[in-house]
Amino acid sequence: MIIKAEGDLVADVEGISLYQGANIHGKKQDLLVVSSQGNNCYLLYLRTGGTFPH
Repeated sequence: MIIKAEGDLVADVEGISLYQGANIHGKKQDLLVVSSQGNNCYLLYLRTGGTFPH
């Protein structure tokens, strides 16, 4: 996945993490959590396709 720093994501990304098994509308899904220090917010990206090693 490539995320261009624009829109809600500004060019000062502070951290990134994978949240596995989030309960979204009654379904377990994986989220990529990105901390954007440039505008003091967190962005959530829904993981689609593929698998992650455990």
